[in-house]
Amino acid sequence: MARGVNTLQNAAEDPRRVGAVTASEAFEGLMKTKTGKFPSSRDAYAVRLATERVTGSKEKKWREDDDFESDLPRKPHQVRRGLALEPVALEMAEERLGKEIVDVGFELHKSIPFFGASPDGIVHMENWLVEVKAQSRVHHAKTLLGGEIQQKYRFQMLVQLAVWTDYQGVLFLSINQQDWPNKKQELALVPFKPPKDQIWEVESDVIEFLKEVKDIENKLRAIK
Repeated sequence: MARGVNTLQNAAEDPRRVGAVTASEAFEGLMKTKTGKFPSSRDAYAVRLATERVTGSKEKKWREDDDFESDLPRKPHQVRRGLALEPVALEMAEERLGKEIVDVGFELHKSIPFFGASPDGIVHMENWLVEVKAQSRVHHAKTLLGGEIQQKYRFQMLVQLAVWTDYQGVLFLSINQQDWPNKKQELALVPFKPPKDQIWEVESDVIEFLKEVKDIENKLRAIK
C-alpha cells in the first residue's frame, strides 16, 4: 500500500502531546541505568514538559525544509533518513509478512492523563504494534544476526505497550539500504514481547514522574 508522511506529521503535531510523556522521548526522564537509577536528564525533561503545559506549545527543534528565514537548524540527516525510510520499511514488512500494516496516530493512556504513544502501525487483525528504526549498518547487522535491539528502542516499545494495553507485543523493524547485496538483508523483523511486570513498572514510574511535572507546573503558574 502507498504511504506518505501525512500520518507521521499528524501524530507528531497532535496537540495532546503538549506537556505529555511520550514513548519517543520518555527515555530522557525514565529509562533507568543498569544500577536502577533514573537518567541525569530527568530534571530537564520534567521542566520541559511543565513549561509546555504553561505555554501551551512545544518548542520547535528544527525548521521546516522550505523555511529558509528561520534561525532554527534543519532536521539532522539521521532524522530525515528515518522519515524517508519508514514507509519503505512498512511496505517491505507487509510483503514479507503477507499482512497489512495499518497506520495509527497518537493515543493517550486510558486512565493516565498526559501519557501517550504513537507506534508506527499495527499488524491488521493481530494484536501487535509496529515500530520502525533506520539504523546504522552496524546496529542493523546486529539486529539481523541475533535480533539485538538497542536499549533505548526497547524502552520506547515498553512505553508503547504501557499505553496501548490491548496489544501483546511490538514488531521491531530495522531498515538499512546501504549497499547490501541481498534485498532481504535490508530489513530485519524482530518480535518484542516483554514480561507484563516490566510494562507495569514503566507505568508506575510514569505516574510518579508526572507528579513531579505537575509540581513544577504549579510553581511556574504561581509566578506573578
